[in-house]
Amino acid sequence: MREQEITLPGLTLPTPPEHQRLTPKHVGHREFPVVSSSWSPLPLVLGIMSLSLMLLITARIYSSQLTDVIREQKKLSEQVKKLTQQLRSCQALNPGFLAPAEEQLSQRGKCPARWSHRKERSYLFSPENRVWEQCKSFCITQSAMLITIESKEEQSFIIRESFLYSEVRHGLPYYYPFWIGLSHNSETQKWVWVDSTALSTGLFSLPDSSNLTHQGGACVYYQAGAPKAGSCGEGRFCICEKKKDPAGQGHLN
Repeated sequence: MREQEITLPGLTLPTPPEHQRLTPKHVGHREFPVVSSSWSPLPLVLGIMSLSLMLLITARIYSSQLTDVIREQKKLSEQVKKLTQQLRSCQALNPGFLAPAEEQLSQRGKCPARWSHRKERSYLFSPENRVWEQCKSFCITQSAMLITIESKEEQSFIIRESFLYSEVRHGLPYYYPFWIGLSHNSETQKWVWVDSTALSTGLFSLPDSSNLTHQGGACVYYQAGAPKAGSCGEGRFCICEKKKDPAGQGHLN
């Protein structure tokens, strides 16, 4: 098809071909804006970083609170363990501790609480700290005397009973020390019992008298199954002893 010419005074314009004519836009047609090449992802990155930081702070706070809870639970567990051990010690020291009222009444008049028995003798393991002289006086008030160990069998019994009185300290068992009726005579340089008899050889060994430097004198106590020498002025528990008559009532030897 031949191009038509549009003639105007002084100007002649060619008529565009058919395929070059502008197509009218349809009603409702929308043109999408072209994305500018200057767009930056920085705001999105900052938002993600802020959210991550908030989550991290929340996690840290939760972790700190959880650590505190675990620490408190551990502390309470240790306290419960210690109290349980103390309760067992109290029950061992006093068989009537937390016993029913009927049982306590039935025990009255027979033998004082916390006494252990072996053959014709009774032994009181006192749970209160006293210096050696105070233990000696206390045993007298109980119609007894500080224990005098006379044989290996009696010594084994005392050791076995003393192991019942302990508690846990720093995760390890701590056995309470008990004074016995043996002290050092500075004049004779010998170990002497409260009944004035000397310590028999072969029962147990103690430090040489010449090496004793304890102020206030040296006395003997049992702890963790072994006899030890210590200052008589230090506070420890006591072991009192008395014989029983045939009727079952104790009396001083």
